[in-house]
Amino acid sequence: MSNNPYAAGSAQAYPPQKTGPSSHPMEPLHAAAGWIIFMGWVFIVIGVLYCLTIIGLLFGWLPIWMGILLKGAGEKLQQGFRMGNQAELFLASKNLGTYFIIMGILTLIGVVINALYLIFVVVMLIGIAGGAAAGM
Repeated sequence: MSNNPYAAGSAQAYPPQKTGPSSHPMEPLHAAAGWIIFMGWVFIVIGVLYCLTIIGLLFGWLPIWMGILLKGAGEKLQQGFRMGNQAELFLASKNLGTYFIIMGILTLIGVVINALYLIFVVVMLIGIAGGAAAGM
């Protein structure tokens, strides 16, 4: 058996570790678990509202999935701390990791789309200014 306290599948409780002001390395996440669950519900509701439109069906599943990941992570954080189950804490961090990967990809897509839009607007403004100058 491995001595790694972060290995998946281990159900032993974390021993108290004095690594700073808190006694557990995931204490800040545990303190924010309520907000993580709240944001999960917000994403789920937003996704359901998107799905009420025909075009929204194409994209509405994404916020629902992200909301389920956040809600699950928050619940696993709370349960992991309450029962001292490090496997639950590992799953919570895995859910959060997946959420941030999805959010990062969506952010990159948004940056690219906004950059293309900005280039389009600049080209249109240059075209309008060039046409106005030629008409004088």
